[in-house]
Amino acid sequence: MLDQVRVVEGSDLMRPRIASVLLAFGCLVALSACQTTNTGDPCDYRGETQGFLGATGSVLTDQYEACTAKLIAQLEELQLANIQAKRRAERLEALAAESEGDVADAAARLARVNRDSQTALDRLNEMRARRNADQAKLDDLLAQQRALEDKKRALSEAALSTGGTAESLQAEIAALEQEQAALLEIIEAESQA
Repeated sequence: MLDQVRVVEGSDLMRPRIASVLLAFGCLVALSACQTTNTGDPCDYRGETQGFLGATGSVLTDQYEACTAKLIAQLEELQLANIQAKRRAERLEALAAESEGDVADAAARLARVNRDSQTALDRLNEMRARRNADQAKLDDLLAQQRALEDKKRALSEAALSTGGTAESLQAEIAALEQEQAALLEIIEAESQA
């Protein structure tokens, strides 16, 4: 009977120790379960406290407000970037239109230069043609004048060698004078044209 009492008393003495060990083990499990994987991003909900403790309402509210503020800031940045991109596109379109206008103006000016150049070339060709025609006329008149000089020379030589009558010489000289006068009129008219 005494032995049974001692056994019971020994079991009672061991219960507090076992309870302490179990409590310590439970605390370790709880602490390990409460570890987080927080990345510093308020919108990264993987950082919520897990395990027995959980996340309180105030923590979730603060996290939601921080995430909302971050999203608003990102939206404002995107809107600003969109406005800047739109302005750059408008500037590029304006530059393109201005460049097209400059190219069109340059093409028109070049076309005018080409037309003026062709007009000048045509006029030079006309002047050259007139000069050639005038030169041909001048050459023809010079040839006629030389022919008259030859006739006068031949007439003088014939008169001296044959001793022709005065009447015949006078007639030939008169005809020669008429040809010379007609030739001078032609030369004068051509010089004034």
